[in-house]
Amino acid sequence: MEKFIARAEALTTHHDDRGNLTELIHTYDLPQTVCSLDNKDHVVGKYGQTYVVRNERAGTIRAFHVHERQWDYFTVVNGKAQVWVVNPEKTEAERFILSGANLTRLIIPPNYWHGWESLMSKDRKSTRLNSS
Repeated sequence: MEKFIARAEALTTHHDDRGNLTELIHTYDLPQTVCSLDNKDHVVGKYGQTYVVRNERAGTIRAFHVHERQWDYFTVVNGKAQVWVVNPEKTEAERFILSGANLTRLIIPPNYWHGWESLMSKDRKSTRLNSS
């Protein structure tokens, strides 16, 4: 059994011409076994990653991609974005408008193509990705 120890860790931010992306937590950051917290044993379940994307200008597009096993959970925490999601059994994309003024979680199952565009400058997008 691994003992949990509180600690602060620096985060890595990846920059490009669209803005930046900072991963907050990933599967490999978590204990892979039962850990002890407050004298209780806790089994750590499956987890993907959590990250924040910041775009510097409206019109920035994060291109279409698909995950074979991973579920995506998108939430815009500041600004506004439109997200396109394509069901693998259909040919049309469904469009969702997400806004920090109306916090919403968009859940995208595996095998659904998806991408998004910033609708306001300085958008903040927080995404939690889980493996299934």
